[in-house]
Amino acid sequence: MRSSSRPKTALIRSALMVVAITGICLTILSSAANAQVALSGPAPIKIKRPGNYFVKKNINLTKTNVSGIEVLASNVSINLNGSSILGPARGSGIGIDAHGQANLIVVNGSVVGMGGAGIIAGDNAQIAQVHANSNGGSGIQCGNGCSVSGSSAHANGGVGVSVQGDSAVVSAVDADSNGGDGVDCGNNCNITNSTINQNAGVGIGVGSNASIT
Repeated sequence: MRSSSRPKTALIRSALMVVAITGICLTILSSAANAQVALSGPAPIKIKRPGNYFVKKNINLTKTNVSGIEVLASNVSINLNGSSILGPARGSGIGIDAHGQANLIVVNGSVVGMGGAGIIAGDNAQIAQVHANSNGGSGIQCGNGCSVSGSSAHANGGVGVSVQGDSAVVSAVDADSNGGDGVDCGNNCNITNSTINQNAGVGIGVGSNASIT
């Protein structure tokens, strides 16, 4: 009887070891998936995979018609880390071009002097603590369900904050001295605690069932 109990104990220990190792592996994989990747290289810097990215220093663009960062995948997060994307003030380049990509997050930095728009994002984007100033097109442009908060759009050639969709939230935004409207938003839009003045177009353009407080 004793001889039969030892193999069972060994099997239990082996099973526990496998579970422990599996847990460690899953933790490592989870940490790797959440790790931030530094963006570097000549513009346009292309992001081809979902993930978390950050900018280490200013991105200075001297060539016209060249974008700063091109986002070619959905579910991308970019921390500008207090840095700026600085354009040549001419051409058609875009600071961060994520046209057609969903769930973009951009935080903590500036996009200045692009020939085109400062930021173009798709549906469900989140733009926070970003200053889009003196760009040739719109300052910040996004789609359905997007959120723009704690940000500014100053002296852009087009609309300050252009939401090309519905059910968006615009909060604590300063939009002034833009060549188009201050803020444009679709249906069911919620605009709160924002300062919008001295724009060439209307201050706020919204669809039906919008809330402005």
